[in-house]
Amino acid sequence: MELLKLFNSYFNFFRVFGICIQTPDSSNRTKILSYCSSIFGLLYSSFLLFSLYIFDKPITGAGIVNYLQGICFFLTHITVMIETLATRKQQLQFWDFLKKIENLYGDEVEEIKLKYITCKRIVARKFWILLGFSIAIEITLLAILIRNRSRGIQVMSDWETWVVFVLSVVVGRIRHLSHLVFIEILKVHLEIFNNSLMKLKGNFNCLNTKLLIEELNSIKFRHTYIWELCQSINSCFQLSQLLNFFSDYLHLTSISYFVYLRIVYGKFDMILTTIILLIPVFSHIFAITKTSDDVQMEAQKSTHLLQNLMQSNKDSLNKFLKNCIIDLSLQMHHERISITIGKLFVLNL
Repeated sequence: MELLKLFNSYFNFFRVFGICIQTPDSSNRTKILSYCSSIFGLLYSSFLLFSLYIFDKPITGAGIVNYLQGICFFLTHITVMIETLATRKQQLQFWDFLKKIENLYGDEVEEIKLKYITCKRIVARKFWILLGFSIAIEITLLAILIRNRSRGIQVMSDWETWVVFVLSVVVGRIRHLSHLVFIEILKVHLEIFNNSLMKLKGNFNCLNTKLLIEELNSIKFRHTYIWELCQSINSCFQLSQLLNFFSDYLHLTSISYFVYLRIVYGKFDMILTTIILLIPVFSHIFAITKTSDDVQMEAQKSTHLLQNLMQSNKDSLNKFLKNCIIDLSLQMHHERISITIGKLFVLNL
């Protein structure tokens, strides 16, 4: 598949951090990298979680906050590793449904390729901006902690704690990036699907009944496969992303607490550097939430386009064609496409 070639470098990047992306016809080398990285991440985070629980007994407010953050970071790390290893079937189903969708496009193959290239550009822009923010802010945080140690100040944490936590923090953010890639792929196919509905509306009166029925059947199957794509994404990311978002909100709360401490201790010159730490958390949450919202908007647009198709051609529709469009409309209503987290809430703005 063209898509695998375009995104293979990103998938390998995710695999290095233990996020075991499963793709069809993966080489033995890729499988070894994926499984070894995931198993290492699982053992690493499990050991640190156990050590933190047994040996760390916080007594100060800042210590308790860091303790809770550490527990959450390590639990998220463990869940990401287990979920990516355990969802091999669902991940491969995603690619299977994607191939079925591509086989139904026919003359629109070139449009798909152009859309994939555009999708890669969008993903690359978001990927490097978000990754750049994370790297820059983590380096800034390390510099702040080292400077605080040299000045005898310890309000947030120390650099040793940062070293212990940083890999689990990075894995959580990279999990967001991997989720973002698959949501963008889903969004592309919804856009192509909507373009097909608009083309059908324009060519409706030029096609005979047989061709219209064939086109409506093709649209029906495509929507089902796109819905299955969405279901596969939701099942592959449900637990890890639930914990990941919880970890993000705890991180936001913790940073707000440290800003409060700066104010209490009169360290107003350090408030800005503390607030800067919010940037990577907010940027990742916003990027993935905005993309999920775009997916939901495209899905809702499909329903409106189908209704417009029926309204604009209601005088020329025979009873059978009208029933076909009504059935397709009911199918779309049943197959609601949206990104959910842990089957608890829909991810949108």
